[in-house]
Amino acid sequence: PAKAEEPAKAEEPAKAEEPPRSESWYRRRPELRRRIALVVLVVGVAGLVAYWSRNRPVDVVVIYDFGHQASRVTRVQLSYARKGKEIQPVEIDFPQQAPKRYRHTLRLIPGTYTVRARVYLRATDGRAAEVRRHTRRVKIESGQEQRLTLRLAR
Repeated sequence: PAKAEEPAKAEEPAKAEEPPRSESWYRRRPELRRRIALVVLVVGVAGLVAYWSRNRPVDVVVIYDFGHQASRVTRVQLSYARKGKEIQPVEIDFPQQAPKRYRHTLRLIPGTYTVRARVYLRATDGRAAEVRRHTRRVKIESGQEQRLTLRLAR
């Protein structure tokens, strides 16, 4: 018996072999990837800590020095302004008389402040009651507690 001829298969064009894919450097070196990720993480955390610490309020110990006029001081009004905005108004009454030096602690964000003070003095020994105004620019640094001495009523 005669063999039935199989229909001729059309020859498929030969595929050009693709060159092997070269892996990128970061896929070939996982230890390098880990090191780079660690460096990025450390730099990011350091940046956040630096930003956070710059804008973190610090304790400011303010010493109001009234000097020889302390016996006349009845009231002190202070305002701390930063970038044109009043931040922390402070008002202190002294019904009898103020001490020569009065200590007060407040928390301020680092920056430059304009401190405005009004010192109310009572009338004594032929002296009329008066209000003295003082203005001073101060710079608060980031970091630890700071001391600020304001000489008022002098």
